[in-house]
Amino acid sequence: MSLGRPAALICACALLLVCSAARGQGAATAASTMTANIIEGGVTVQLAGAFSTQALVQGAVLHEGDVVRTGADGRVEISLPGGSTLRLGQNAAFELRELAPERKRFRARLWIGSLWAKVHKLLHDEAFQIETDNAVAGVRGTEFLVEAGAEAGEDRVRVYEGAVEVREHKSQWTHVVEPGHELAFRRGAQPGAPRPFDVSADTAHPLMRWVREHPVQLERQGEPSRRESPRESPKEERKNRRRDRLLRYN
Repeated sequence: MSLGRPAALICACALLLVCSAARGQGAATAASTMTANIIEGGVTVQLAGAFSTQALVQGAVLHEGDVVRTGADGRVEISLPGGSTLRLGQNAAFELRELAPERKRFRARLWIGSLWAKVHKLLHDEAFQIETDNAVAGVRGTEFLVEAGAEAGEDRVRVYEGAVEVREHKSQWTHVVEPGHELAFRRGAQPGAPRPFDVSADTAHPLMRWVREHPVQLERQGEPSRRESPRESPKEERKNRRRDRLLRYN
């Protein structure tokens, strides 16, 4: 039996609403995921709730509760919603703890190793935190390095841009680290004031050397992370133009 015109119109509108909702849900899911952009050497991931690990592959989507580990030759870049970027150095373990809806809150735990972050400028109601065993580093749009689990039990926060507030877990102490300064701290001890560091010494730091040799650009909020394509030579550009004209006329 065929539907009358009003009934057919109602069905079409209902189908359109369902499709729009599905698209919106898919976009929201994509906007709240973390992606492994670059992987070099041995990198594994332990999915949330799993007991075993598996190799992390380029383009893999990461979720809350996943633990990423790098080997002696491993390093990885992770892109976050809103355009922020994380890079994890060798022999590191990093847990993605919280990525709240609408990109309002990000929280992760660096168990051991080195982590570099380039964070987009946050709004007043957004939060971005990196934890270690000894403290919490909270930022508001900055570039910084966190080192955790050193042999002496000392952690370190080094700031290149912006400012980072470093707070002991029980709020026994708090320091604001400004650009060009670093703070060393350990459990059960009151740290000294942040002190200047020599940026040129980064050439001896494996993770920071990788960061400087292969820089990333902060993407605009809401756009996926992307790499700039190599610019064509004039000869290649002329050749491609001729090819496009031929295709257009044929």
